[in-house]
Amino acid sequence: MPGTTFAAAVRRSGRALIDAGGGQALETVHRTLIGLYLNSLNIRERYDTIARVARGYRRWLISQASVVGEGSLDVVAVLEEGFLAVVRNGESESDAAKALHQIVVSAVRRSG
Repeated sequence: MPGTTFAAAVRRSGRALIDAGGGQALETVHRTLIGLYLNSLNIRERYDTIARVARGYRRWLISQASVVGEGSLDVVAVLEEGFLAVVRNGESESDAAKALHQIVVSAVRRSG
């Protein structure tokens, strides 16, 4: 199970970086993902009812293979999965995964 071992090691590394960032990464996840989702909409969809936009956002999160459970976003798990996806697949990964990876890396850089 070398793939499982690799994934576990990268997740642990990602979690260590999240912790090293002093919580900065956790604070920006929702804002970043909502921005990516809104940018994926056409202008007409952006001005739909808030309920429709929220339902669309939830469907989009699931389509991005983000970790969603119990009606809320598990921010740490999402960051770990995004970090793993980019380490594993590089530039071929989704925009959401690349943004999550960048959040982790940027938070560590800012924390010094």
